Amino acid sequence: MRRRAAAQSGMVENLQATASQRAAFNVDKATESNNDTPLTLACSNGHAQMVDVLVCRGANIEHRDKKGFTPLILAATGGHRDVVELLLNNGAQIEAQSERTKDTALSLN
Repeated sequence: MRRRAAAQSGMVENLQATASQRAAFNVDKATESNNDTPLTLACSNGHAQMVDVLVCRGANIEHRDKKGFTPLILAATGGHRDVVELLLNNGAQIEAQSERTKDTALSLN
């Protein structure tokens, strides 16, 4: 829970502190309600530094939330250009479509 809150609020130091307290840190652990991961929350809220930390820790950049949105689609929807650029530089698929609406990051921006 603390990791998700840290990711959502962009508190990189808090995420790193909770991660260092445990040997195993699952960066892709999703919420039951919306299937959000720390990465999808950080992308939705435009926290580029947090996104960078999570990607470096191996977060799945193609994870889909309950609506079928990828982190790239979420960042583009929020107008977070620095996060979009970071994701693209790390191999995010620009043509990935939402499973429900078939929208892409380009069509939602």
